[in-house]
Amino acid sequence: MAFSKSFIAIIFLLNMTPAPKIEPQRVKIMAVGDNLIHNSVLRAANLGKNKYNFEYLYEPMRKTINDFDIKIMRILQLCRRQEPRLPAA
Repeated sequence: MAFSKSFIAIIFLLNMTPAPKIEPQRVKIMAVGDNLIHNSVLRAANLGKNKYNFEYLYEPMRKTINDFDIKIMRILQLCRRQEPRLPAA
């Protein structure tokens, strides 16, 4: 017995098992901007040998920050060759 391609396709579709129901997923994203590091902050975080630790700045917000799955921060840093000289008083 010969079947048409359309008939075979219909039988194939009827025999397919339904796809499992996918539960919606949620991702919490935190995005903050303009985190400008000043010289006083750099000096306080300086561990020496070009190593820095800024954790103390964010410790008060740790619980809030950890509530998010993805954390994004825009950091602004001024780049220059040397410290600016202040005029003598």
